[in-house]
Amino acid sequence: MRTTPTRATPLSLDNYYECKCPECRENCVELTLTQTEESLILQAFNRAARFIFANKITAPNADTLSDNHVKPLLNEITTVLQQGFKAGISAEMPEGMKNYLSRSVSVFSGAKTFAELRQMSDLLIGENGLAKPFSTYFKDVRAIHNSYNQNYLKAEYIFATQSAQMADKWADFEKYGDRYLLQYRTAFDDRVREQHRPLHNTTLPKGDSFWTEYFPPNGWRCRCTAVQVRRGKYTESNSQQAQALGAQATEGKQNIFRFNPGKQGAIFPENHPYFPKNCATCQMFGKQENLSADKKKNCYQCTKMLEAVKKSNAENAKIAEYKKEYNSLNPDVWKKNYFDEQTGGYLATEHARINQAKKSKKEGAVFNKEQKQCMLLAKNGDRVRHINDSNGGFDIYLNNTAAELKCLSSELNIENEALNATRKKKAKLVVFEFEKETRQIHTKIKKLIELKIHGKYWFKGVDVKIYDF
Repeated sequence: MRTTPTRATPLSLDNYYECKCPECRENCVELTLTQTEESLILQAFNRAARFIFANKITAPNADTLSDNHVKPLLNEITTVLQQGFKAGISAEMPEGMKNYLSRSVSVFSGAKTFAELRQMSDLLIGENGLAKPFSTYFKDVRAIHNSYNQNYLKAEYIFATQSAQMADKWADFEKYGDRYLLQYRTAFDDRVREQHRPLHNTTLPKGDSFWTEYFPPNGWRCRCTAVQVRRGKYTESNSQQAQALGAQATEGKQNIFRFNPGKQGAIFPENHPYFPKNCATCQMFGKQENLSADKKKNCYQCTKMLEAVKKSNAENAKIAEYKKEYNSLNPDVWKKNYFDEQTGGYLATEHARINQAKKSKKEGAVFNKEQKQCMLLAKNGDRVRHINDSNGGFDIYLNNTAAELKCLSSELNIENEALNATRKKKAKLVVFEFEKETRQIHTKIKKLIELKIHGKYWFKGVDVKIYDF
């Protein structure tokens, strides 16, 4: 009997992000992405969605998040939210504070990306308990992109800027100890949301617990702020009454904003639904011992999450390094065909190779076939330089290693072609493209490994998976 798989309860975030107050209808900060940036996010999302579908991943985990097909989405989201964070900080913010706040943005980006992956996996199975065809699945997941990477991302960018501004203020307040009182101030205009109006002019010492939970911002697009005032100039508020007003201002789903970004060292609240309720329910790393020193959930200090963030940052640094390498190629020698902003892969073709292809139709056909292979490798994240092989040498430099390109219809000549490439053409790697997948081909590839011949191979198709050997 066919049964419907148990699936995770979908995150319902619209109520967290949608607000109908005048404040939210008139954005005080706008996220404006260029057409290229929007395209990169959509491309990265589509790539991740195809990966989830092709591999039928019903329970994504940390390994899914770090896969090469998913990392571009994580990187794009991180880039946007880091821009929002940087827009809110001043040059005076202490470097240490800046670093751990920036790290918290990366952690939040990882949690957001993982939430998207969970939503993608939930859509693999239809209401009838059967796997959806790709066309239906791909149409359905587009709604996730529209919500997460347009509507939600816009609100998160704005919040990152405002939260960074308030963290910057808190760092400045710390310099003066308890010399001054802090005073809560709304924007004091007709756009202030009704729940926040009673908090205006709340005046308390910096050490009062009110500021731990109700320091601005207290919601998406919240324009409230806090300032230092001289003791004696203003009457000190009753702390209990102030906290009761703060609780009313952040009641319901708005209670996720009960935190202080500067004091807690995080740009986004840890109670956001992207994060698990506790370590035992963490789907990213699985059920585990609580990892924080105080025995409470602390995703921003989770050693496993920080390791994932470290990998993401290293990936971004690698892409920047490869882009520098690509840009440094001499235009008199190389035609720069393509650079992949999401993986760091690129294709550059030697002008001498292009001229060689113009000599005959046969040469041109060979060249075009090789270019398609090179482009596939570049989009996979490999750095490819297609060189002039008129002297009978290898075809390309693949990640700075000599490599030979091969197109075969079956397994019959795999070993001979590999030996020819490595012995006669002096290639260190062999790259095979096969017409269709067979068990015999995989067996022959294992034989090459025994011969200490290495490279890459794939099978023609729509969603090509490149194997290393």
